[in-house]
Amino acid sequence: MHDEDPGISGDAQRLEQLGWMLFLKILDEKDQELELIRDRYNSVIPEKFQWRNWAVDAEGITGDELLLFVTHPTEGLFAQLKELNAPRAKARAGIVREVFGSVNNYMKSGFAMRKVINQLNGFDFNKSEDRLQNKFPRFLIKSANNTVSNEASGVDTMMTFNP
Repeated sequence: MHDEDPGISGDAQRLEQLGWMLFLKILDEKDQELELIRDRYNSVIPEKFQWRNWAVDAEGITGDELLLFVTHPTEGLFAQLKELNAPRAKARAGIVREVFGSVNNYMKSGFAMRKVINQLNGFDFNKSEDRLQNKFPRFLIKSANNTVSNEASGVDTMMTFNP
């Protein structure tokens, strides 16, 4: 699959984009695990912004609605997580604030973002066969190879994913 987004113009932006998405996905998977094994455990991420509630459904929000959900200046995912306050889990909330205080969303197409999210949903980091030593690095290598071949051929590199 070849996804292009006019907001992504290089590897640094591509990695930053993947970084915040992976952070939320993995944090949500860990939160779900903790909810099963710890009494009264609650995620520091507000329910609305938990990966499972907005990203998992392949037919979920997309296009302008998805972009607004992520980037709205006061009510969006980035705005809310940059200011996250969780008195019962200050350290965990601090990590989330730090991550979202230092990253950006570069994607300008909510449709391309949905495609990337759907591809990331194909990885289950709780399964040993999907952990970093296996399936996910192949995803990154294919993406990098596609980017290199695009650059070598003079094609402007955009957000490219080929799992």
